[in-house]
Amino acid sequence: MEHFPGLTPFDTLRTHAATGGHITTTWFATTSPPAEVSLWYEQRLGDHSLQAPGDWTRVELGDGLRRLHGVTVHPPEAPPPGPRPAAPVPPATRTVVRVDEGAFPVAPAAPVGRPSLLRRIRARLTTPR
Repeated sequence: MEHFPGLTPFDTLRTHAATGGHITTTWFATTSPPAEVSLWYEQRLGDHSLQAPGDWTRVELGDGLRRLHGVTVHPPEAPPPGPRPAAPVPPATRTVVRVDEGAFPVAPAAPVGRPSLLRRIRARLTTPR
């Protein structure tokens, strides 16, 4: 994915789920104002859903996986809910961009089971011979 020009990565976190998936979160910093960065992403993330101002998400299903991609743009003094960077925000930063990318296995559909013993007996009793 293309990122806003001049973004500098300053921290990354990889989280593993007990169900066998992962999310990698990367934080980027820029001296550009939040409105400019948000507009840039808004023009390029047409396949994502706008969750809140400055917060876009896309979920895809395929190959037995659910793939997640999210972009969140915010000023450094107002971080959104979710993971926080362990590293400090670089000086002179006006905008932070958090990018979340992950994949999780999709549980297979439950197999269609046989009718219960009681249903089979009832069916046999009500079936004319």
